[in-house]
Amino acid sequence: MLCVWYTPAIPLAVSGLPTVAFALLGPNPLPAGGVSSVIAGWTALGMAFVIMRGRDVPPPRVALAAPVLLTAFLAGLMLARLPSASLSAYGSTKLVLFVVGNLVFVAGGAFIGWRRPDLDLLLLIVLAVSTLGAVVLVVRFGTGGAQEVLPGRYAISPEDDPIGLGRGAAEGLLIAIYLMLSRRSATTRLWALAAIPALAIAVVASGSRGPVVGLTFGLLILLALTATNERARRRLLLVAGAALIAVIAVVQTVPTSTLSRSLEVVVSSGSNLSTNGRSQLWAAAWQAFVDHPFLGLGTGGFADLRGDELYPHNLLLESAAELGIFGVLAVVGIVAWTGARITRAWRATRDEDRLVAAIIAALFAMAVVNALFSSALPNNKEVWLWSGVAAGLSARLLGDRGAGRRARPTGRARGG
Repeated sequence: MLCVWYTPAIPLAVSGLPTVAFALLGPNPLPAGGVSSVIAGWTALGMAFVIMRGRDVPPPRVALAAPVLLTAFLAGLMLARLPSASLSAYGSTKLVLFVVGNLVFVAGGAFIGWRRPDLDLLLLIVLAVSTLGAVVLVVRFGTGGAQEVLPGRYAISPEDDPIGLGRGAAEGLLIAIYLMLSRRSATTRLWALAAIPALAIAVVASGSRGPVVGLTFGLLILLALTATNERARRRLLLVAGAALIAVIAVVQTVPTSTLSRSLEVVVSSGSNLSTNGRSQLWAAAWQAFVDHPFLGLGTGGFADLRGDELYPHNLLLESAAELGIFGVLAVVGIVAWTGARITRAWRATRDEDRLVAAIIAALFAMAVVNALFSSALPNNKEVWLWSGVAAGLSARLLGDRGAGRRARPTGRARGG
């Protein structure tokens, strides 16, 4: 716990570790939402310690960046609209999870993005945690103990969510490729290279189509934004070799039915969305927004509309249906501001700074795509985490450029 004296990056980075620990050691002993509450308190303590130390404290423009303010507005709107729902426990639980998850994640991410060592630590630990989960799954495939929690969908334990497994592994894959392209030690690059096959197996074995589509978008963005770096271009052949090994590993490990399920949206250009009821859920959410455009159904109100599903599995439609025009505009504002800000930071920088901006852009884009296909508002914390990181990172890269040049000896070019 004392590690948060130095950085709030650790609690956010290990937020996926309890899932692996419970799969190995036994069921979760905490009540529902207990893990999220612990992570939130731990992160808040880390941010408080940063402020107490008085060193490298993010300026107000970071702590009060648009994603943080808009997330706080969303939380207030969810609270105000809670009485309009059926007053069921779900609406209240949803609000609590949003506050201890999304709001804390976006604020903590802003602190982390402001300091490069914190951001590097976050990326390395996220990769380590996702690799650990993927290795556990691969070992269980090898020993015949892989858990098919749903038809064609595998996880590391019966209580685990295959969507979470797929998302975590996809994040790890993007980070591993970034580390291979960046200026890192040979040991770090070798670790990233070795992790790629196991992570690829976990993504596909989860049987979740959202992570596969999100990874496709994120990977395209990462490769496009890093292609301007000469060193990264030279290492693309190594990445291609790792990808080939990963494909062979996936084909040899993952059952054919699961492989077909994971890839069908990409292969069929999205024509099979109706097979899991997504199109019907989206249509119901859109109609709810049309019927209640200003105030929405209220927090958790979609659960009353559709007894078989608590949410429509689409971030924008969920906020529109339950919180009306103001809710969906707040979410759109977070996405648009983050995209514009990180793009500006990428354009204004070179070399390693540009590569860092590229990986955050790729991770954020992947999270947004995932949020358009699955899970509820509080379960899409990755959108808020990488949005917060983008706020801190862009403020550092853009706000310090002039001071950075003045501090360097004459004749040393930025990124040279």
